[in-house]
Amino acid sequence: MYNIVQYIPSWIDPMVVSEPLFLCWLAIAYFFMIVGNEWITDGVCTLALASKVEPLFVGMVVSTIITVVPLCVLVWLSMSFYQTNLAVGSVLGGSWGMLILPLAVAGLERPIGLRDRWVKADFPMMIVTVIVFFCCICGGRMSWLQGAVMAGMGLFYIVSKYTQGKDSRYGLEGFGRGFTFGISTGSVITKIIAGGAIWTIGGIFWILAMRAAILRWNIPALPLGIVALWPLCLPEITSAIAATQKGYSELILGQVLAISTLFILVGGAIICCYQPFLDVKITAVAYISFIAILLACWFFMRYSHRLWGWQSAFLLFATFFGVVVIWIQGCGGGKALLSFLND
Repeated sequence: MYNIVQYIPSWIDPMVVSEPLFLCWLAIAYFFMIVGNEWITDGVCTLALASKVEPLFVGMVVSTIITVVPLCVLVWLSMSFYQTNLAVGSVLGGSWGMLILPLAVAGLERPIGLRDRWVKADFPMMIVTVIVFFCCICGGRMSWLQGAVMAGMGLFYIVSKYTQGKDSRYGLEGFGRGFTFGISTGSVITKIIAGGAIWTIGGIFWILAMRAAILRWNIPALPLGIVALWPLCLPEITSAIAATQKGYSELILGQVLAISTLFILVGGAIICCYQPFLDVKITAVAYISFIAILLACWFFMRYSHRLWGWQSAFLLFATFFGVVVIWIQGCGGGKALLSFLND
């Protein structure tokens, strides 16, 4: 996979293009990945519903897996390009962004009501998952056995999520209504294929851009990975706002919790398969920041029984403050970032 670099034309190669053109191509890459994933998700879910697959299974399992798989592909690309810290940062930062950003932004719109199971089961599971991931990192060298354990936990989680969710269908039976199997099949399959092609183009340029940022401008890989997947959270944020306005705030909470938890488990398993050596000191600040915000969010949910506007604002502030701290620590006082801005 790494050999693809030699076939990139110079006019789109992130290693040689000007900074403005680099930013333009990076924006296009994010746009392609967002649009491609939306087309794939819509097409696969529509085909599944037309094939008489249970709407609850489609909404809670299929849509979650389709959202997580492209993120895991980006982790695999990072490892294939020998950017271990970028992969680790992407897993931590992607899960962080997918959970906190939609939840906090939706909470600013109106208070989010909560069920006991989110506080007593799902959210603690998310915290345990982050702890397990960091315990794997603490060993210095990750192993196949750790990867197998995390993959097994991911499978167990998605099965239990579906089993426990049978009592709350969230009106998913209406999803995909109007599809006529046999007439729309061709167009839906074409949409899935086109979405896959568009996402692939965006994903390849994403990893090339990340590689250029690390090698060309000396941007530290782990802080870069923390924020590298945040633009892909935009569909989840818009869905969270729409769901909150319609009174389905629990729908988005369950979805982002499932995506974040499953991404850490599967993304961590992919990293373990490469058996990399990791410096615990590099990841400690990011890990502590993420755990602190997760605990704060759980505390709000546990004792307020809903997420109020001021609590959402606090989570957003704490998130961006934590990212600033991670960047300062990773950049050695911000010298690399200033060098990039002044280049």
